[in-house]
Amino acid sequence: MTLVALAPAARAQVCSHECEPRLRDGHGCCPTGGGTTQIAPIVRKVAACNANDTPACVEAANAYWTGTDGATTDDAKAVTLWLHACNDGGSDVACNALGAAPSRVGAAAQKLETACTTGGMQACADAAWLYRSGNGVTQDTGKALQMSQRACTAGNQDGCARLAWMYHHGVAVATDPARASQLYDAACTHGNMLGCNNLGVQYENGSGVTRDAQRAGQLYEKACNAGSAQGCVNFAYLFANGNGVTQDATRATQLHDKGCKGGNMTGCTELGLAYDRGHGVVADKARAAQLYETACTASNSLACNNLGYLYEQGTGVTRDAPRSAQLYDKACTGGNGTACANLADSYEKGIGVQVSMARAIQLYDKACATSEYTCNHIAALYEKGTGVAQDMARAAQLYEKSCTATNATGCNNLGLLYERGNGVTQDQPRSAQLYEKACTGGNSMGCANLADSYEKGVGVTRDLPHASQLYDKACKGGVSSACASVTRLNAALQQTHP
Repeated sequence: MTLVALAPAARAQVCSHECEPRLRDGHGCCPTGGGTTQIAPIVRKVAACNANDTPACVEAANAYWTGTDGATTDDAKAVTLWLHACNDGGSDVACNALGAAPSRVGAAAQKLETACTTGGMQACADAAWLYRSGNGVTQDTGKALQMSQRACTAGNQDGCARLAWMYHHGVAVATDPARASQLYDAACTHGNMLGCNNLGVQYENGSGVTRDAQRAGQLYEKACNAGSAQGCVNFAYLFANGNGVTQDATRATQLHDKGCKGGNMTGCTELGLAYDRGHGVVADKARAAQLYETACTASNSLACNNLGYLYEQGTGVTRDAPRSAQLYDKACTGGNGTACANLADSYEKGIGVQVSMARAIQLYDKACATSEYTCNHIAALYEKGTGVAQDMARAAQLYEKSCTATNATGCNNLGLLYERGNGVTQDQPRSAQLYEKACTGGNSMGCANLADSYEKGVGVTRDLPHASQLYDKACKGGVSSACASVTRLNAALQQTHP
């Protein structure tokens, strides 16, 4: 829609309400009784939303929610727009908005349900999502299924995509990935970006369809280009990992940036990580902190954890240990196991909080339950009897969990217990296997311990040249004692084989 230039002396009149398109004047406004008119902000935002501008959908929803920008307060319209931005657009901002005022969202859900019973198929699709998620209403997946089926049968693609999601995840129906893929495909073909993105996920994972990363990329790209921030983020992951496309860190960063601007907080967090580590962009810790702050404010727990670490270290921000502890706490409460471990470390060492081993133990235990990778922390406390009664068997169990979750330090520590028979039956071949796993996983001390095993023939056949190679690897990894060992062993080998 083209705006008409206003003469300098003319007094602009903002469209204050909406009406049927046929009643609007030549400027796109409803009749208001004289004066030169211009298009109200809400009209522009809705038009932009219809053109797949996800942030505009959120802004339009906010306007209907608050009765601003020329919009009359209409909670049902706001909810519909947030749902569109949340589902098709992949906007976490929109998804979070739906949970901000349950009573008003619930009232809107009742209006949508009433509209559904009188033939409003979009209302059926939207009410179905609210009943499926329990946003503002008592969760009722059976009702959600019925409404989704009704909308889909009538040709509403939002209904089909949401019905597909229920088959995909086995909600109120038996899990049926093949049926889900059929519904996603049909919805995608008719322009529904939730359908395109989720079908891409199925092709990437081989769920209900033959695994095909290239096809997944095509679908993510289609969704991304049509305004799906989640589609952009998923497409970015393919470029980051070289899955179905040529690995390209710069392209991945560009796509995460697009996803972030579309309101997807995973995109903001991943973009923050790129700036934090210098992947695909020039490293910029201050920019990373800004992006983590944006995502953390929207309750992305990984972003809160990473921002907490920057505040703890004073990197990209002024060092602020109490602030770091607060951020770790928020991230831990949000389910991030690494953050729980970081907060536990803060309580153990008194970083930004008062020392409390009791609290540290609670948090390390929570971290281990949430993320097995972090179990190494609490295992070490049980091994040493720090803050808890010493329990070598319990330590071994926890190191095992950590090692199984590919924590190389946990593998090395478990190897030491097996070598010495502490908390487990002594098993030196097993200890050597664990040292090897630790070394392969990047733990230099594991390389040093494996080298020692080969030098002495503990759990493995004695092999001095291989021991020398492993000591060298450990030395290059920062284990100073290994540097002396490789020098000593090489000198011995030189004498044996001049």
